[in-house]
Amino acid sequence: MDVPIDVRRLNPWWDDPAAVDGDEDIVRWMPTKYTPDTLDDVAHESDGAVYVLRGMRLVGKTTLIKIMIKRLLENGVPPLHILYYESDQPESIQEAADYHARMANGSPAAGRRYLFLDGAASIPKWTERIGDVLRAARDSIVTVSGYANEIGYADEAGMRIPDFRRIVSPPAGSRKGVHARLGVRRGRDVVLTPMSFFESAVRIDKEIGEFARSTSMFSPQGRRDIFGKLIRHEIDGRLEELAGYKRQLDRALDVYLSTGGMPHAIAGYIRKGLSWDPLYETHLDRMREAWDVPRRDPDLFVRFGRWMASYEDNLVSWDKLAKGTGITPPQMVLNYANLLERLFVLHILYRHKDGQPDTSAAKKIFFTDPAYLHMFRYSADPWSLPAPLYVPDHRDKVLEGVVATHLMRLARFMTGGEGFDPRRSIFYWTDKKSRPVDFVLDLGGDVRVPMKVQTGHVSRRDMSALTRFLNQTEYGGLLLGMGDLGEQRDYLTVPASVFLMLA
Repeated sequence: MDVPIDVRRLNPWWDDPAAVDGDEDIVRWMPTKYTPDTLDDVAHESDGAVYVLRGMRLVGKTTLIKIMIKRLLENGVPPLHILYYESDQPESIQEAADYHARMANGSPAAGRRYLFLDGAASIPKWTERIGDVLRAARDSIVTVSGYANEIGYADEAGMRIPDFRRIVSPPAGSRKGVHARLGVRRGRDVVLTPMSFFESAVRIDKEIGEFARSTSMFSPQGRRDIFGKLIRHEIDGRLEELAGYKRQLDRALDVYLSTGGMPHAIAGYIRKGLSWDPLYETHLDRMREAWDVPRRDPDLFVRFGRWMASYEDNLVSWDKLAKGTGITPPQMVLNYANLLERLFVLHILYRHKDGQPDTSAAKKIFFTDPAYLHMFRYSADPWSLPAPLYVPDHRDKVLEGVVATHLMRLARFMTGGEGFDPRRSIFYWTDKKSRPVDFVLDLGGDVRVPMKVQTGHVSRRDMSALTRFLNQTEYGGLLLGMGDLGEQRDYLTVPASVFLMLA
């Protein structure tokens, strides 16, 4: 590979700043006009810093980087001061950075430099292997992206991962952060997630979009106030106004359950409605590449995903998973599950026990986005997902997963996000008769809110575990389903589509 030629090809704005508008990622992004604020600080940094951007494959990391480059060019940053490079080879990254330094040094323009190293954070032990690049760029703004959490290095995948690995906090100072190890200034370590239901709904339905723009209820303080009243068994008048759009919101939720929150999926729906897209097959191929790690068989990851997608419940033990997938012993299944969580494919939740995760009980496992569930179902049976993609007999399962991911957003928002760990904030619970409470939102102190997700008829027996859990908290419970907004003695009923707009 001729790195200089590769660099020139990837940075066409060096010759013509307007060329960024013809970039294929920018062209695909234009119809959505969806830009998360994850990297907004980059354009306003006064000092050098390193930003680490992570997220699942195809969630839009590369597109977001290209949008930032477009903004920098529009704000007058000299084109030669911006390097974009994509590689999983440390040597080529070093060569590309050296070439860019020579080019920028020869430029008469002054000012800060920006390096966007796309995919570099997916290199095993990337901070060590490209550390020289980052240290040499100490006065620059560097953004490094990757598709796995920092602790999910590929060469760590052969380790035996204990069940409590991410629950028991490591001793203070036992692990230095990326920036401390490199001696560079910290920017932000952020995870790019799929679009929320709110972000999708305002684009899917014009009426919802117009309403959202006309009210302050979706401001940070508005959401906080409305949710605060809900858990105190009160219904805010603004929530009643939102419930007036229930028909449109339910329709938008059906689309979301079908497409998930991937920006390209929502854009595809807006252009052509619900239809099967071969992108799912491409997505699975790319995930296999991500799972090609030492002592791990990518096909076993696919087997794991297929079984989870077809299993009728989200609650499962490691033993049952081992038997269902044929991946033995159970410890091996645990390793696969933990690695898939680090790759942003799964979320694993624990049973609530006296304010702590009960690691001995069965786990609730959810896909991080409905697209994954559909993808794995399609990989098992290509004829299983004709248009529209959504299959009614999986409605509760898919909806419960969407509620889980949105509760994580909500908990992160309500707690301020610093050091947030979803395994310490989102749980499930069962009573002595093994009757479930689908979720317990634990915001610290005595704020523990039980929730039930059910789209069909709800009987008193269905709610018995939730009402029993209320003996442990002074806060009210919530039933999230397809019914109307209303008040019961022990809990409030809130349409799932209305509740998800708050997260």
